[in-house]
Amino acid sequence: MTHDRRTPPLGGWVRVGLVLGVVLAVAVPVVIAARGAVGPGIRSLAVAGPLPSALALDDIHHRLVVLDQSGGVSLLDTRSSSLAHVVPPGAWRPAFGMSQGAALAVDPSAGRAVVALSSQSQQSATAPPGAARVIDTVTGRVVATPRVGVGDMAVAIAPATGRAFVANLYEQTVSVLSTRDGRALGTVAVAGQPTTLGVDGPGGVVAVGGNSFGATLDARTGHGRSSQALNSLDVMVVDARRHRALAYSESGQLSALDMRTGALVGQTILGQPGVMAGDDDAATGKIFFAARVWSSTQGRALLVDARTGRPTRTVTLPGVPSAFAADPRTGDMLALLSITRPRRPDPWGWLPAPIRRLLPFQTPPAGVSVTSTIAVLDGRDGRLKRSIDLPADGAVAVSMALDARAGRLYVARTWAWSLAARNRAPQDGDVLVLDAPA
Repeated sequence: MTHDRRTPPLGGWVRVGLVLGVVLAVAVPVVIAARGAVGPGIRSLAVAGPLPSALALDDIHHRLVVLDQSGGVSLLDTRSSSLAHVVPPGAWRPAFGMSQGAALAVDPSAGRAVVALSSQSQQSATAPPGAARVIDTVTGRVVATPRVGVGDMAVAIAPATGRAFVANLYEQTVSVLSTRDGRALGTVAVAGQPTTLGVDGPGGVVAVGGNSFGATLDARTGHGRSSQALNSLDVMVVDARRHRALAYSESGQLSALDMRTGALVGQTILGQPGVMAGDDDAATGKIFFAARVWSSTQGRALLVDARTGRPTRTVTLPGVPSAFAADPRTGDMLALLSITRPRRPDPWGWLPAPIRRLLPFQTPPAGVSVTSTIAVLDGRDGRLKRSIDLPADGAVAVSMALDARAGRLYVARTWAWSLAARNRAPQDGDVLVLDAPA
């Protein structure tokens, strides 16, 4: 019996099927792995809740605290890069300051995280008081939920005294808490509506800024030490080495307070409106502020001398900065930038959607793309030394934290505001882990 040469025998079809099966068995995991990869030397950690919005590091107990907008907290183990504990959200939601982001702070010496929670989603002067959630960063246990004031907007912690300070906007007070057991220790009245806090640990002083005033408090008792009439203060950065509190307002006023005496040592009216973030480089004595510019393609960093409070330089950046982190190892400043660009046409748009979803190199739909970059800036003059591009997968980077001891950088991202991402739930988010620039 003979077979037509153009028609494979049954055994030939079996062999072809086996070969195709082996190819698919190898290719599918490779494709899935490629789709999950985020770049060379960069790992992605899933978080439990939607919309991760703030990060805080407990570098003593090897925990990264991730607060999401539902009020839930994910505790990541920084040694194993895994999810250690999840604190589910309660009835209240986290408070978000005007320029400071979510109200979250960590006391590594006590192993505690403190989160400010609003009593209702839209705070007002007539709202009931809010609450603070004190969480054990090692076990994930909620230690206490003490009541604080109305409109809790910001949290700062003085580890040397074991105290947490919560700014209550509408009540014009600051609540003082114990970070170890979460007890409310007292309430201090201030001269206006507080919006921002900063701590000088060596000086034992807490600075408070807000609508029309700046003040200093004792870091142990919370008792008022001094008060100054100032313009509205939105972002405050403390240089503890030089005992200076530098505050930059939305109206463009820059104020410098001596933390030891509370005296106003410098004040400048700038033509650059608004602020988004700030941090100090203690090694160089420069404060970096992100000056708000109405452009999606570039941003500016304002450099200020910490001792005098005078601006020394304005640096143009290739993106809009949303967060800073000073690296004490190198004296550099890391800036998280968002860059908006027009998108190129999708060369794979002709493929059917089910097949396109399997591609590890998807390109987003037409329109604009938002990518994120870590800019490494010289801590002395703000010069751009180099950039580290984060994966261009449609995610928007919103916050970062630097673990200088371990040489790791953590970046929280979300797809909630991105029109570029495919196959993502509207509230997906993750945390990227990458080596800090040496």
